[in-house]
Amino acid sequence: MVFRSRLQGSAVDSDGAVRAIGKQQLGPRGPGVNGRTVRVDRNDMFGRSNFMVLAVVVGLLAACTPDTHVEGYHLDRERIDRIQPGITTQQQVGDILGSPSSVATFRENADTWYYISKQIESITELDAEVVGQQVVAVDFDEVGRVEKIREYGLKDAKDIRIASRTTPTQGAKLGFFEQLFGNGLLGVNQQ
Repeated sequence: MVFRSRLQGSAVDSDGAVRAIGKQQLGPRGPGVNGRTVRVDRNDMFGRSNFMVLAVVVGLLAACTPDTHVEGYHLDRERIDRIQPGITTQQQVGDILGSPSSVATFRENADTWYYISKQIESITELDAEVVGQQVVAVDFDEVGRVEKIREYGLKDAKDIRIASRTTPTQGAKLGFFEQLFGNGLLGVNQQ
């Protein structure tokens, strides 16, 4: 069986041989002249398509690689170790660790500074998952010196369920049309 090739003046038979039709010569790699048969290297043809398939697969795998980012300021161990309870002042903690993420206001005559960061891994925006967390709490005494340092990680975290209850309102429940007609929207006065 002979298939017509895109190359003008050539045909490909069923075993992959290119046969020249006519007296046209297309170059050293093209079909031969005057009916000579030239073999087409199928490795070149399939090598390109295999490369394209490989490139698509690598692209899809790279797209499925999770994206990891840190929210907050992650403190390294060296900075935390520079804080010495009883010696380091509040001003020095601010210089060493920077501004806190949050400041507790519930203690009387003293402060607690919280440095909070979390490491989040996600493939899409909708499936973000917290894979690491660091909370460093620095407690200060009445004179503004570090009293103690507490550290919490992801294993110390507790899930908090949000209450989905609603607050009931007084009065009757009105439907859409009762609300529409009852408010006088369509010119019906309510007595």
